[in-house]
This record gives sequence, C-alpha cells and structure tokens, in this order.
Amino acid sequence: MDELIDIKPRLESAMRTSLIISTYNKPDFLDLVLLSLMRQKVFPDEVVIANDGSGPDTSALIATYEKRADFPIMDVWQQDSGFRKCRILNQSIARCTGDFIVIIDGDMILHRSFIEDHIAFAQPGRYTQGRRISLRRRMSQRALLDQRTTFSFFTPGLNRRPQAIRSRWLARRVSKENKSLHNSRGCNQAFWKSDLIAVNGFNENFEGWGMEDTELVQRLHQKNISRIYLRHAALAYHLWHEELPRDQVGRNARLLEAGVEGNGWCDQGIDQYLTSIQESDSNYK
Repeated sequence: MDELIDIKPRLESAMRTSLIISTYNKPDFLDLVLLSLMRQKVFPDEVVIANDGSGPDTSALIATYEKRADFPIMDVWQQDSGFRKCRILNQSIARCTGDFIVIIDGDMILHRSFIEDHIAFAQPGRYTQGRRISLRRRMSQRALLDQRTTFSFFTPGLNRRPQAIRSRWLARRVSKENKSLHNSRGCNQAFWKSDLIAVNGFNENFEGWGMEDTELVQRLHQKNISRIYLRHAALAYHLWHEELPRDQVGRNARLLEAGVEGNGWCDQGIDQYLTSIQESDSNYK
C-alpha cells in the first residue's frame, strides 16, 4: 500500500553523487541528454556512460563532452554482443566513486533541477524514482533538431502533461513511499551504492529488453529497502523512438517470477567486477 509521506528535502554537501547514463548507438539522443546535463543547477560529482557496444560516433561525442565538463566523464564500453544492459550497468556501478548513484537511460532529457531533486530526497534505506514524461514523435524530432532541453506543462507534444509540473512544495506532500513494483522503470532512479552492492547489483541472467529493472527493485524490497516514488520532482523527458525487440520478455518474466521468494541476492551480479576494479585502481596508484 502506498504511504503518503512528508519528505523533507535536503542537500547533503558531503555526499558524492554519480550519474550513470546507459546508451547504445544513439549519439544524437545522447548528445541532447548530455546537453541537458550541462545545464543542471547542481552537477553530479562524476558521470559514467554505460556504453553497451556503441560505435565510434558515440565515443567521439563523449570525448567532446569530457573536454567541456567541469566534472569527470567516463566511457565504460563493452563489446556489442546483443542487449546486455545489466552487464554494462554493473561494470559502470563498480567504477562509480559516488555514495549515491542516479541511473538514467540515454533517451532521457533532464529538467534543470533533476540531479538536485534526487539528491534532496535521498534517504537512508530507500531509493528514489522519478517519473518519465513522454515526448510525442513530432516533439521529439523537433527537440533533436533544435537541441531543445527545456520543457514545461505548456509545451505541446507531451503525454501525461500534469506530470510536467515541477514543484518542491507539491513533491513533499504527494510523493509516496512503498514497496510496489508498479511502474518500476530504470530510466529514472537513484540508489545508494552500498544498497546496490548488498543485492549484488543487476542480474546478468536478464538479457534482451524487459524486466531487469523490476527484478532489481524486487530484490531491494526483499532487503527492506523501499521506494520513494517522486511526483513533481526529478523530472525527465523521454524521447520518442521505435520500440526495442520484445523477444526475451517471456523468458525474463519467468526469471522475475522465480525470484519472488528470494533473499535479495542474485548470483550473476556486480561482485565479479568489484575486486578486479579495486586491484586495478591499487596498481594504478
């Protein structure tokens, strides 16, 4: 059951924040996402691009933003062997140095207060999830053409227009804490890194589109880590695109169902990268 909570936002200056952006061969989309990042009121301490085998155009784009940004941007790339989002996300999480990790997809344009809001509502033992406001096809095309990153309630071409109202006052009063899997979308979420490690990150048995984000939060709930479902805060706008193949949805749904009575841990997860990265960093020093 949803519980209305009066969340008191805060900005914790001592808390390091990482932003992970997952992408695959959509450099024009990623360009707009990174442009919206450069216009944030509060920047993350670092950005990690979870690059699931994109071509050289994407790496070249990332390199241009590395030179422009006042914060480090890291391109974590893996060989293109199909949709392996969980694997590249685990590698990216392992590389993060932040305490609090915001994760978005590479087709999400960020409101100027996006990072600020996720940080402000961060609470121990919880993860935050913002909503996805969809841009219709024509509006998405215009945004890409015009390099547009600013949208509001009055912008034409929005689905679910009321969700585009950003208000910290409203967010404190209508955001909810729950352990529901309903509307679990990995395109706009933020987690404590320690909580992700406690459940061993994303389950790499999930390949192909579908259910991998829901399965992660299911395991977080099993560890008594609940969701703060933000409304009117941490807004992000989803660029329209053709749907990805759904050929693995049935298999992934069975994996999700098999974990309903689990203990919060997945066997094929982030732990395989943590030791190697720590050793690599130690050798580098």
